Amino acid sequence: IRKGRSVKANTQHEWPDKIANLLESFHEQREKLIKNHIDHFTDTELKEFNAKYDKIIEDGIIECNKFIHKTVYHDETNLLEFFKEYKEDILRWTKDFLLAFTNNLCESMIRLVKSKMKISYSFKNIESAEYYADIITYTETCFNFGINRYEAIDRLFQDNPYSIEELYKIKEAQKLSEHA
Repeated sequence: IRKGRSVKANTQHEWPDKIANLLESFHEQREKLIKNHIDHFTDTELKEFNAKYDKIIEDGIIECNKFIHKTVYHDETNLLEFFKEYKEDILRWTKDFLLAFTNNLCESMIRLVKSKMKISYSFKNIESAEYYADIITYTETCFNFGINRYEAIDRLFQDNPYSIEELYKIKEAQKLSEHA
C-alpha cells in the first residue's frame, strides 16, 4: 500500500488507490469476523475478493502501459508485477486469520536496529549487537503483550523479567476483561 501511494504520487494513476481500498476494506471485514469469533471468509467472499484484486491489477497494467513516462519510471511496472507474481503470499492473511495484515511489526523492529546503526555508525562488536538485539526483543515482545517498556526494563533490572508464559497469561486476562 505504501509503495502504491508513491506510485500514485508520481503518476496520478487510480489503480494504487483502488488496490489499497480493496485490501483495507477486506481487512476491516476480517477484523469484524475475528471479533465475532469467525476464523475464515466464505469461499464466495474469497472468490469475489480475488476477482476484484485481479481486475484492479489488470486495469493497472493497462493504465501503466498507456502512460507516457517523462523519465524512465519502472516502480509502477515493478509493483504491478509484484502484485501479480506474489499474489498468494500477499493475500495469505485472507486465508489464515492468525497472520497479520501487514508486516509493519517486522519493519519497525528492523527500523530500531537501522536507526541505532545510523546514529552510532555501527556496533562496537558482535557481542554488543547481540545484547542490543536481546534487549529490543524483550522490550518489544513485552510491549506487544500490553506491558509498558519501562516496566519491562524495570523488571529485568530486578532480575525478574517477564516470561513468555506470564505474558500469555496477562494477554488472556486482558481478553477476558474485554469480553466481560
